[in-house]
Formats: sequence, structure tokens, C-alpha cells
Amino acid sequence: MATRNPTWSRDELILALDLYFRLGGRPASVPKNHPGIVRLSDTLNQLPIHAQRPDAQRFRNPNGVYMKLCNFLRFDPSYTGAGLQGVGEARRRSGTSSPATSSDSPVSPPTSAP
Repeated sequence: MATRNPTWSRDELILALDLYFRLGGRPASVPKNHPGIVRLSDTLNQLPIHAQRPDAQRFRNPNGVYMKLCNFLRFDPSYTGAGLQGVGEARRRSGTSSPATSSDSPVSPPTSAP
């Protein structure tokens, strides 16, 4: 079984977030082989950030980039979708940690005026 690829670095996340906003904050509305996603995948693979790539075939491939873009949706206060279904159950069965709570979000939710 292949070892997991490294956690996304700050620079990689900034590049991915830039694409997220260029796609209008709706990555699910474009195909996984969208030219911007493929270009970002190529760019991430050329960066000298990670010397170790345990799973080189899947390292920052277009599917992984697409998934990362969709992960940003959970921080987007304008997104009202339900997200992936069954992920929590899969995590529970695999024994991996749960996703960060909303209090860990880098985006502060809008506050109402008093």
C-alpha cells in the first residue's frame, strides 16, 4: 500500500485558493479535467517544495487538486450545499481523525449587527 502524500504547504494552498476564486468559488461546476485544474496540477508537480513524494503517480494530480478546491467550500460562508455524504462514516470506520470543526475555520463567519 502506498504511503500518503505530504500535507499541502502554505504556498500550494495559496495557489489552489487563487484558482478557487478564479473559478468563481464553485469548483464543482467545472470538470475535473478543466484546463485550470490541469495547469495547477502541473505547476504543483514542478515546485521543489516536497522532496519526498511517496505516491508520485497521485501526487497533486488533477483529481487531488479538484478535491482540494472542493474542500475550500466548507470555509466559504456563501456556500449552502450539503458537502460530501458518508465521509464521516468512512472516517469513523477507518479510525482517522475527524475534519476540523468550524471554530478551526480561517474564515470568520459573518456577524449580525447588535
